[in-house]
Amino acid sequence: MDSPILRNEMDKADPPVSEFIHVPVLGAEVVEGLAVHAGGHYLDATVGGGGHSRLMLEAAADVQVTALDQDGQAIAAAQQSLSDFKQRVHFQHTNFATFEPGSTQFDGILADLGVSSAQFDIPDRGFSFRLEAPPGYAHGSTPGVNSGGYYQPLGRN
Repeated sequence: MDSPILRNEMDKADPPVSEFIHVPVLGAEVVEGLAVHAGGHYLDATVGGGGHSRLMLEAAADVQVTALDQDGQAIAAAQQSLSDFKQRVHFQHTNFATFEPGSTQFDGILADLGVSSAQFDIPDRGFSFRLEAPPGYAHGSTPGVNSGGYYQPLGRN
């Protein structure tokens, strides 16, 4: 299981900046399983904080990564954490289900499906089951599904 961490930098003059940090637990297995090689082009369908993309980019020379995420906050965090790779990583703010690769062919595809602790730790996103906030399942600033009505009749018992 991966262990993403959310770190907030609080500055009263600016809104909080959230940074996703993703340390893949099975990093060596991902690189080996994808057979990452020099000059390869890989798709990270769920970039999150960029941990898996970083491993692919560091594994061999001239590796290219196309990085997708439907969560705008995750894309922003990954752009920041992978800024050292400049022209080798290409970001698209989209859901992998609607991604259109055109004629691009990939040497490997990774999809780390699920939610991250960053999504649970920001109450306004509506994923948390331990923090007070209306349920909404929002990915970034995109409004989520208002699921409050589903839970109201159930009560606590």
